[in-house]
Amino acid sequence: MPETALCSKCGENPRADDDGTNPWCKPCRAKYQKEYQEGKLGRERSKGFAAGVEAMRNLLVDEFDKIGSGYFTGTETAVLIERAPGPPIPQG
Repeated sequence: MPETALCSKCGENPRADDDGTNPWCKPCRAKYQKEYQEGKLGRERSKGFAAGVEAMRNLLVDEFDKIGSGYFTGTETAVLIERAPGPPIPQG
């Protein structure tokens, strides 16, 4: 009788399958899937935030290119940034 292979994650329960494609037991796999799905929202938010930062950076570059070169005080720069329109919301 062949020995049952144990989960490679916890080492306590038998593997979910015997063919070796899934080395984890069902409880470990379920826990991983639950944590992965819970983290999905955070990953999507991070992607959206990064895209928004990039869009705003590009918009500010365009706004300052329109104004041209010149010396601005910190207050003037802050006002220019504050008055700049936000980036367009992507469709889709």
